[in-house]
Amino acid sequence: MVIFMGRNLRGRSLGVGISQDKNGKYVARYTNKNGKRVKKIFAKLQDYRNWLADAQLEKDCQNAYSRSKTYSLSKCP
Repeated sequence: MVIFMGRNLRGRSLGVGISQDKNGKYVARYTNKNGKRVKKIFAKLQDYRNWLADAQLEKDCQNAYSRSKTYSLSKCP
């Protein structure tokens, strides 16, 4: 399996699943749990990073709630 890392307009690596269009917008592509490809567009790279951090926190909290009642949920809302 080959994983391609996106690059911005200056040629710098952005990471897996994100790239920059010619118009300057950042595009994140991922596959959801149903196997459907999803594309999200962001004006700034920081917007993408904030969205990704929120999504990972939400996923971790859902997993924590489903595992046990003794798990520390200090970061979860």
